[in-house]
Amino acid sequence: MKKYELLVFLTGAVTLSLEVLASRIMTPYFGVSLYIWSGILSITLVFLAIGYRAGGAVSARLPLPTIEFLFLAAPVTSALAI
Repeated sequence: MKKYELLVFLTGAVTLSLEVLASRIMTPYFGVSLYIWSGILSITLVFLAIGYRAGGAVSARLPLPTIEFLFLAAPVTSALAI
């Protein structure tokens, strides 16, 4: 699992940068307030929790090579979607 530490680190950094970007996008329309930041953070944390739950369910059922491919393809697919 050591070979994936950089991928996990970069994925976390991208997630945090997208949170800041969301704040910058919403600022002209809604201003900067506690409600905006709490909304952004809560949406991010809820969907991270859903992803962790789904990843745990997938990893419990599939063989290791399939899991490895899915978990490496997921960040690439997400980046391309953005």
